[in-house]
Amino acid sequence: MRAGLLESAERYGKSPYAQRLRGVIDGEIMFDLNISKSQFQCRYVHA
Repeated sequence: MRAGLLESAERYGKSPYAQRLRGVIDGEIMFDLNISKSQFQCRYVHA
């Protein structure tokens, strides 16, 4: 999964989408998959 995210981040360059993908890869952004879709949110982790 990580390799696919990295490939996509490289493809999208410096776009906001690529920055978010890099945040997921680096563990700075985490998704809580234990909540319903209507409450979906991402959580930013500050190291």
